[in-house]
Amino acid sequence: MMKLLCILLISLLGVFAADFDSGIRNKRVERIIDLSNQFARHTIAVEFENTGSKAVSKYDFIIDAKTAQHLAFVEVVDEQTGASLTTKSQPTATQGKYSFAGYSVELGKSVSSGSSMAIRVKFVFSHTMNPFPTAIAQDEKQLVRYHDNHFFFSPYPTASQTTTVKLATPNIESKTELAPTSVSGNSITYGPYEDTAAFSFSDLSIHFENGKPFITAKSLVKEIEVSHWGANVAIEELYDLQHEGATLKGTFSRFDYQRTPPGKGSVVPLLKQTLPVGAADVYYRDEIGNISTSHLFEVPSGPVMDVIPRYPLFGGWKIGFYFGYNLPSSNYLFTDVSDSSLYLLNVSFASAFPDVTIDELTVRIILPEGARNAQVHAPFGIDSQHTETHFTYLDTSGRPVIVLTKKNVVPEHNRAFQVTYNFTSTSLLQEPFLLIGAFFLFFVLIMVYTRINFRIGPKSADDS
Repeated sequence: MMKLLCILLISLLGVFAADFDSGIRNKRVERIIDLSNQFARHTIAVEFENTGSKAVSKYDFIIDAKTAQHLAFVEVVDEQTGASLTTKSQPTATQGKYSFAGYSVELGKSVSSGSSMAIRVKFVFSHTMNPFPTAIAQDEKQLVRYHDNHFFFSPYPTASQTTTVKLATPNIESKTELAPTSVSGNSITYGPYEDTAAFSFSDLSIHFENGKPFITAKSLVKEIEVSHWGANVAIEELYDLQHEGATLKGTFSRFDYQRTPPGKGSVVPLLKQTLPVGAADVYYRDEIGNISTSHLFEVPSGPVMDVIPRYPLFGGWKIGFYFGYNLPSSNYLFTDVSDSSLYLLNVSFASAFPDVTIDELTVRIILPEGARNAQVHAPFGIDSQHTETHFTYLDTSGRPVIVLTKKNVVPEHNRAFQVTYNFTSTSLLQEPFLLIGAFFLFFVLIMVYTRINFRIGPKSADDS
């Protein structure tokens, strides 16, 4: 029975691998891999042509299965119109000795026989650069290794292609070479390569200096609370950060750290975040209390907050803290012109800390009591969504809470998302009526209490 299931699975994978349109041919591919920080950002310009006899309406990408586990963000746009194209992931498949994940792009139009089309693809990978050596002294430079493919891994043949790798620094310890290969400053150019076959693979490896901090939020809980009475949207974020660069070898020396020139090593002296426009009442604290050192200043894009931790973050070190602020609802909460009971909340999804990977993000949207028909509209997929109930002051039935979770979140995910819900004006009066009723009942009880005689025995003249 087990052998039969294995044979069936292999046959299904083979069907998927053979499902690629054989009439598509890549005319020109220009690939740029940006390794200037802890992310591997791929920008790929592809011009393909339909050499078959039938029109095509989709284009397929493939990524090595091991590398696909680190894929965090995918975006495909039409080069001519700039419109975003729908991308759907496909099951893992095999072709020869290669195992890969597939991504099918709906072109939004039919490309007839003999015609061509240009698209631009953006991939963002996390955790693809590994420190080597894995441990360094306090004043040593951080070196990392990166592996990829010299060729554009594609199920279609490619007429001409080039790959440019942009590094953090020009300090290159070693690299693989596949002629023609050239180096200019901190950039390595592979190609052009002519007439490469489908599924072509050649291991690319680069060992270079990258002193940027590899900050990862092992978990981030972001709570967004909407208040109609206070005309306020309160944001609070709970961070669990870790520096995943080369670990610190030996003990930490405050004296050596103070005299180390800025920018040397991969230490994190401060955390910078650009807050949304209108942010006020900023607060931050860790488990001990307030973090005493910080800077808050205004720029045209919004307030900028510099948080200096109690200690600098070296490789392997961790820190956890709360960060919060208030936003005026006039800038982020809107009503429908035709339906005054329909509200739309428009806020950012992830963290505004730049160049931070979030392994697991939880977003909690706390709506006012009485809100109903809540729906989430995000520009990308959400891993899971469920609802809870949150009780606070003067609540009777509780406030609805939408809980969203997403793993492997990168800065490209920090985009605006929307939550729509219905909330009537009568629901807004529930709390003041509850207070009025409570005070009225209290005074009635006082009046009754003062008029009741609890004395045992006959009435006295004073009682009369």
